[in-house]
Formats: sequence, structure tokens, C-alpha cells
Amino acid sequence: MVAFARKAHLGLVSCTGAETSGRPPKPNAERPRAVVVDDAWLFRQEAAALLDELGVAVVGEAPSGSVALGVVARLRPDLVLVDLEMPMMGGLEATRRLRALPEPAAIIAVSIHDDGESRAASLASGAAAFVSKSELFETLPAVLETLFPSWSRRHRQQTP
Repeated sequence: MVAFARKAHLGLVSCTGAETSGRPPKPNAERPRAVVVDDAWLFRQEAAALLDELGVAVVGEAPSGSVALGVVARLRPDLVLVDLEMPMMGGLEATRRLRALPEPAAIIAVSIHDDGESRAASLASGAAAFVSKSELFETLPAVLETLFPSWSRRHRQQTP
């Protein structure tokens, strides 16, 4: 199940790439840049492969929310895929802190727990969307199309 934050309700900014974010130019302006945050190495690898297949450049990863703060501040990605349950600093606290950074990235919260409480807590912490890990492969393309509509249209036109 996918849940999206209402931008007006949570005060989220539009993250459609360099043309509106004011960030430094990306090496390849056609691809959103992402950081994957999860304490499970295998999930980070699988999520990175999926994002790459979908046309998103994975520029970094982190095994916890506390490490993610430094990685995201340094790399300034367009997107952060963050697990809710991690040691040291979980995804909810990391999301709150990441949203407080200047020009924050869009955040997609992921979890093995697909329940209303996890979804609501994710969106309340500032995530733009929540995706169950069990449905990541099926639903992430639609989430990316919603978060990055101008890139998504270009990507579909260029994909054979």
C-alpha cells in the first residue's frame, strides 16, 4: 500500500529536479539523485538496483538515520529512501531532521510493517510517501512518477 503526503497540509516542497530546487547542477540533469538508508545491506543493494533500473542515480547509502544525516547533507540528493526501523536513529527521527535541512530532498519511507500507524507516522514526520517493502518493486515506479513528474515524462519518452 502506498500513502502520499498532502503537500499543502505538511508544507512539503516540490522536488522535481535541478530546475526548481536551486541545487548545484547534477552530473546528469536528466536523472534524480538518491540516497538509500537501511540497516540491512541486502535491502540497500536491492533498492539501489531497482532505482537504477528505474532511471534514478543512486549516489549514496547509509546504514542508519544518524549516518544518513551527514551523507544527505554532503551529497544533497533529490530523493531519500529511508527505512523506519534502524538502530541508533530510526527513520522517523531521520526524516524529521532531513526535512529540516535547507532545500530538503523528497523522502520515501519504507517498512516491512504495512499498517495505518506506520503510514501515518511516516507522513507526519515529513515523508512525501510511504511504501511497504513487500510492494516496493510494484509501487515505486508510480511513486517516482508522482514525486518527479517532469523527469518521469522525459524518462518514459526516452525508454524504448
